[in-house]
Amino acid sequence: MYDILELNKKLVSELRDIAKELKVKRVEALRKQDLVYKILDQQAVQSADKSVKNKSQEESSLKRDRQRRPPKVRKEMPSETKVAEDPGSRKKIRVVFH
Repeated sequence: MYDILELNKKLVSELRDIAKELKVKRVEALRKQDLVYKILDQQAVQSADKSVKNKSQEESSLKRDRQRRPPKVRKEMPSETKVAEDPGSRKKIRVVFH
């Protein structure tokens, strides 16, 4: 990474080469001072992109490391269902025992 003092000491042709490496657009049309600031801006953008990418990779690896709890198993008591008929009526009564 270059700092502003180091870039100001370089020739315009060197700055253009650096800017091309950093994929700065329209390098040939820029003056020396503009090249310096474009290079600094591009370095900052690339550095931020790398840190965001690394952070997202760390978060995704943390997510993968977590394990899920096994679901709770509910134990139900066995139930019996009996149907009883009332001799005096036509209704059927369902009785559930727990």
